[in-house]
Amino acid sequence: MKVYHQKGISMKTIQFLLLILAVFLCANQAGAGEKIHYRIVPGQPNAHVLHIEMKAPVSQQDFTDFRMPAWRPGRYVTQNFARNVLKFHAHDENNLPLDFKKIDKDTWRVQSGSSKFVTAKYEYYANEFDAGNTYFDDREIYLNPITCLMYIPGRELEQVDLFVENKQDWPVASALNFEAQTGIFSAPIYHELADNPVVISAHLSRIKFTIDNTAHEIIMLGEYWYDENKIIADFKKMIEKSAEIFGEIPAKKYVFFFHLVDYRSSHGVEHKNSTSIVTGPANFHSSSYNRQFLGVTTHEYFHLWNVERIRPDVILHPDYSTEKYTETMWFFEGGTSYYTPLILRRAELITPEKFIKESASAINEYRKNYGRKVTSAAHSSFDTWTHSVGRTPPNSQLSFYLNGKIICMALDLEIRQRTKNDKSLDDVLRDLWLNYGKDGIGMPENGIQKSVEKIAGTSFNAFFNDYVYDTKTVDFERYLGYAGFEVVHDLKKDSSKTYTGLQLSGDKKQTIISNVTPHSPAWKAGIDIRDILIAINGRRIHPKNFKEFVGNFTAGDSLKISVLRKEYLREFTLKLESPPDETRTIKIIPMDKPNNLQAIIQKSWAGKINAN
Repeated sequence: MKVYHQKGISMKTIQFLLLILAVFLCANQAGAGEKIHYRIVPGQPNAHVLHIEMKAPVSQQDFTDFRMPAWRPGRYVTQNFARNVLKFHAHDENNLPLDFKKIDKDTWRVQSGSSKFVTAKYEYYANEFDAGNTYFDDREIYLNPITCLMYIPGRELEQVDLFVENKQDWPVASALNFEAQTGIFSAPIYHELADNPVVISAHLSRIKFTIDNTAHEIIMLGEYWYDENKIIADFKKMIEKSAEIFGEIPAKKYVFFFHLVDYRSSHGVEHKNSTSIVTGPANFHSSSYNRQFLGVTTHEYFHLWNVERIRPDVILHPDYSTEKYTETMWFFEGGTSYYTPLILRRAELITPEKFIKESASAINEYRKNYGRKVTSAAHSSFDTWTHSVGRTPPNSQLSFYLNGKIICMALDLEIRQRTKNDKSLDDVLRDLWLNYGKDGIGMPENGIQKSVEKIAGTSFNAFFNDYVYDTKTVDFERYLGYAGFEVVHDLKKDSSKTYTGLQLSGDKKQTIISNVTPHSPAWKAGIDIRDILIAINGRRIHPKNFKEFVGNFTAGDSLKISVLRKEYLREFTLKLESPPDETRTIKIIPMDKPNNLQAIIQKSWAGKINAN
């Protein structure tokens, strides 16, 4: 693997050294270098309660604040973990109780007085099972420390350690430093502890392998068949192709946590040196499931660099009690989504044809989402704190995952075109790594565009203004044309000749209008979201027969739509129209006679496409 270096000592390196000095001074100020210590004792498993205590040296004589994070890295929305805190109390080094008062929704203020140490104790209700929360039952303890461990504001850069009582001597897994003899996990600062999960379970299976001196562990929880050798081989290919972009794997140890379940799930959460993934229905005999499994794994592993280390300055070492706003999530999440199939293609885990097919699917999803016309990628990144909760106005948002994926595809191809394929988005990521991520420096808001322009050697103002800060539709024909591809209507998947603008959900028993596209025939007719569809032209219509029924008509025909709205029967006349171009399903095909540069970009970007 080629390792990339920077010459000389940069200002960012000096800033990093100053940060280390600040950590040292902070630790000494807190009291003779004493660590902040956490202890967790599991309670009755079916009560799902963890008994937690946090002991810290007193750094001031009046009070000590204990604060529970309100949000976690990887999910930029307020989740208010303090709601799970029960029976908070505190005492000093002599076990004498200390007065306290809750001063806001997340913070308990303890009157430390002349105490040398203060210990906060509380119960934490851990009964939310997903990839991001802390969970405890009779089979496992899954700790995501950011969700359950309090911190002292202003002292997040002090050394910390954690002890979890494990009377049953269950196997333990974590990327944190762990002393098996003492049962203590340790971290240099709270942020490191907070972003490294711990699993303790009698039911985990462990797979180990090493790449470039980085130990990797795969932790499987769930009794499903899998081929260990195939998983190792596939992971190694994926990891090597990911690391090639940056030149190194920036971790001594990395852990994949998988909860294999029997229901539909593909939920992954990135962490500093690990990832937690809930995936199902687990069936490693299925090619579609294997693609899903490798996809979410690749996405989360790529975050080892992109967002966990190359990181917006505002969330480098954040205050977890309040929102931290950035307009760059389209790049960190959307860019990672773009690289997921690209890395799998480079690793030969999917074919070039599959890569192009998946790219077309993403483009179709983008084109058919009206929200992209309303909110820009930058604004959706900034507004994630309020818009991630799923209660935004209809047709007003496109996920920055998908929007960013499409923008990064266009950005990659534009860089390749301008530099005659000498440079690509890989070089931008490498530049961001060397300038920010490698030395632990937060990336400024304009860091992405500055790096792109540095690599390409030209201005990208128009590109960023159009696609990142405004809502201009990405010109797929142009960008894919750079790589010798054409965008055409996929008649096999979409032969519709009429358009309603309706989306239905439900079944034969009850069919709901789930969405009405603005300015569509349904919107003009007055049909509303959450109307209950009764009939069209007097016939009972439901999601399974809707498309076939409407296909019997032509543009210009009128349909009589009967719905229930707030217990009243309503009837509307909908005049069918021809499908707008953006609603048509497209596919990507290679040009018959690409020029020399198009052929070079095509092979470099998509791989060798089968002529058949």
